[in-house]
Amino acid sequence: ALPAFSHSLGGNLLFVCLIWSIFFLFRSYQSTLPVGEVAHLFFFIGVSSLIQCHIIWIIPLIYITLYIFKALSPRTFCAGLVGFLLPYWFLFAYTFCADKMELFYAPWQSFHHLSVGGYSTVSLPNWLLMGYIALLFLYGGGYVLMNGHSYKIRTRLFLLFLLWWSFFGLLLWILIPSAWGVLATIPILGISLLAGHAFVHSSTWASNILFLLALILMISLSVYNCLWMR
Repeated sequence: ALPAFSHSLGGNLLFVCLIWSIFFLFRSYQSTLPVGEVAHLFFFIGVSSLIQCHIIWIIPLIYITLYIFKALSPRTFCAGLVGFLLPYWFLFAYTFCADKMELFYAPWQSFHHLSVGGYSTVSLPNWLLMGYIALLFLYGGGYVLMNGHSYKIRTRLFLLFLLWWSFFGLLLWILIPSAWGVLATIPILGISLLAGHAFVHSSTWASNILFLLALILMISLSVYNCLWMR
């Protein structure tokens, strides 16, 4: 577990939902019947937005990717809208019947807090984690950009999506320091895949040393975070 969300149930649930959303996004690539994949994709995005409302800023990137994957059409757009709203329909039904409508609005109460500032509340382990993740982003993203011409089209598009996903995730992470613990999930998911791909496909002595250093740093951050939380 990494420091930013190893002690956060919301971060762990968000991580699982985003993994499934990316899985269904990749399955929609040039699919002859992508309606089901897109509906499932946006269902998990909808659940993710209940955990952290600012996840919706990723949706334009997803629609652009669906267009590139040749999976965007009026039918898939409507399927995505239904899939996204489905968790809210269940939540509304529960809160209405239980007379707890404040729970329905609760996930969006912090949506307007999109501003740079408030970094005094960010703990030292989160600062260290951001530096660590930024270094992995530079390594993994740089490797993909330099070697993208050698990949098949499908693989290249998947990796470029993860690159943009990681970039927007880091941007959100910087802009909304009040939710760093949960928002860290977004860039960590993309960057871990990018860096893992780079480490696996680069079999030089330098990449092996970088991998060992990254592993040691990750373990050190986790240990330091455990000591910090005491």
